[in-house]
Amino acid sequence: MRFCEYRPDGVSGVAGSAPKGFTLLYFVDGSGKLCAEGLSVPVGPGELAILPSALAFKVKTKQNSLRGYQTVLHPCGMPDIDKLLAARIPKVFIGLKRRWFFETVKARLASDHPYARRAAFHSLVSLIYEINTPHPELAQETAAVEGALREIQGRLAEPVLDVRALASNAGLDPSYFIRLFKSHLGVPPLRYFLRLKIETAQPLLSESELPIHTIARDLGFSDPFHFSRTFKRFTGRSPSDLRKVDGKGKPAKRKAIPA
Repeated sequence: MRFCEYRPDGVSGVAGSAPKGFTLLYFVDGSGKLCAEGLSVPVGPGELAILPSALAFKVKTKQNSLRGYQTVLHPCGMPDIDKLLAARIPKVFIGLKRRWFFETVKARLASDHPYARRAAFHSLVSLIYEINTPHPELAQETAAVEGALREIQGRLAEPVLDVRALASNAGLDPSYFIRLFKSHLGVPPLRYFLRLKIETAQPLLSESELPIHTIARDLGFSDPFHFSRTFKRFTGRSPSDLRKVDGKGKPAKRKAIPA
C-alpha cells in the first residue's frame, strides 16, 4: 500500500496487475476523476474506489490535488469477498474517518513480520464485510452526505454556502444535518467549504501565473484581503508567501491544510 498524490492537470496511469484481485483507492482530500476502460467517474474525499486489478486505470485532476491510499487486494480462496468487491465497483463512500485505518494497514504491510502483514490483509477483508453489511438508516445518511459533498464541490465559485438549502435537499433538519456532516468528515459544512476553496487555491498559486485577485474572485471571495486572511488562517501563511521562491528558484512547498 502507498500514499499517493495525483497532481493538478496531471494524469497518473497505473497498469493492470496479476494475479486476479482488486485495486482499492481510498481518497482523503481533493477531487478528480477515475478513468478506465468504459469507465469515468468523479472521486473525492471519503470514497473507496474499487477496480479489478487487471484493469489499467488513470486518475485525472484539474484544480486541486487528489490524495489517498492505493493497494491491491488478492482474496484468493475467498469467493464471497470476490462477490462483495465486484458488487461495489466502481466506488463506495465510507467516510473520512478511515484515514487512520489505512495508515495502520500501510504500516502493517510494510512490516517484516508475516503476522503483521496477515493482520493487514484481514483488516481489509473485515472492512469489505463491514461496508456490505445492510444498515438502511446508515445508507440513507451516507447518501445525504455524498449529495452534500457533490453540491459543495460544485459551488466553490459562490461567496457563501447555504447550509439550510443543503439540509433541505437532503431532507434533514439543519442542526441534525450539520452534526451528521461533521461526524462523517470531521468538520462542519462551512469549514469544509472554506477548506476546499483553499485547497483549490494552493496549486493555482504555486503552479500558475494567475493574479491573486483573479484566484480570489474565481473562488467567490469578496476581495483579495478577505481571501488572504482566510488563506492564512488555514495554512499559516499568506498567498503571496506561497509564491515566494527559494534560492534555487523553485516554488515554495505547499503546506497540508488541517481539518
